[in-house]
Amino acid sequence: MSPKLLIFLIFTFANCQSFLSGPGSGSRDQIFHSEIPAETGTKAKLTADHYLISNERRIELFHPYLKNLGGGYIGVGSDQNLTLLAWARSEYVWLMDFDVYVVRVNKMHLALLKHCENYVCFKDLWQPTNKEKTWEIIQKKYNTENDFKEYRKSFDLAMNASYGVHSRLSELEYMTQKFNFRSFHNDPSDYNYLRDLALKDRIKTVKGDLKNNGTFRSIAKKTKEMNIAIRVVYTSNAEEYFRFPKEYRENILSIPTDEAGYFVRTFTNGARGVLGFPNGEKYPNEYPFHYNLQKLENMKIWMSFQYNFTPVSLLKGRTQVSKGFSIQNSTPAEQGFIETGKIDN
Repeated sequence: MSPKLLIFLIFTFANCQSFLSGPGSGSRDQIFHSEIPAETGTKAKLTADHYLISNERRIELFHPYLKNLGGGYIGVGSDQNLTLLAWARSEYVWLMDFDVYVVRVNKMHLALLKHCENYVCFKDLWQPTNKEKTWEIIQKKYNTENDFKEYRKSFDLAMNASYGVHSRLSELEYMTQKFNFRSFHNDPSDYNYLRDLALKDRIKTVKGDLKNNGTFRSIAKKTKEMNIAIRVVYTSNAEEYFRFPKEYRENILSIPTDEAGYFVRTFTNGARGVLGFPNGEKYPNEYPFHYNLQKLENMKIWMSFQYNFTPVSLLKGRTQVSKGFSIQNSTPAEQGFIETGKIDN
């Protein structure tokens, strides 16, 4: 074989391997793992000091719409993201929150996912009776972190016997009994998918604020460089605390999206009134949730519309799917809003 032919064959094989592994798959991981600048700022004043576990019980309503979406995922909060991103089979995940306690608990979830081959082990390690055994795993994983001295505070809260992570894991079983809820706790394929993402380090946990020009914008920049569409943005009920300021709008507009992607949210404002809430809510007399989906492309239309609408007024033209669950399909113009040219911050 001539040297020229050998070089040609090597070059051709290398190109074929690159094609078979997907466009830019190697560089995607490099971009994903590159540093996101730390975002400073204070935590908003909420009803509770920290929301280390979710109290949204009816998230199974989202399942048919999120199933196998793929692409990128951006979410705030804690354990509910594990359910949603596993359903979506998201390929790259950014979990962000302005509460560093939540960020640390998300990191602890990742450490235990890597450690445990199955959900039984994962749940067992979150039992308060196994507190010191679990702490050894967390300590081994994160003792080189700059803020590791603060990890124990977050860990102790997450291990609280009354309202810690184990209480939410037990509640998943209640949700299964009442609402036929399937997630990583009773679907091995979901747990295995989460663990695989964790082992590949394709779930990143970062401190960030949805309404700041910082973390979110950095994530958007990375997804563009990676050439992937964000298919799920989950904000829980965060919008109720700040409505739609300019920076938030620009953050949503900055992410690459396509027709398949969904914006996933909940509302407490209006849930006991015009919006309604489903049966089985954890706090029906105080903080029930309305569950809503909106195509990301549609959400971008709203975010570019110059009008000071509220989160509840955005849902004026929603389609009611079932009690307490709706999909927002209409545009601002279709709902009768007229642009004002001003947006309050």
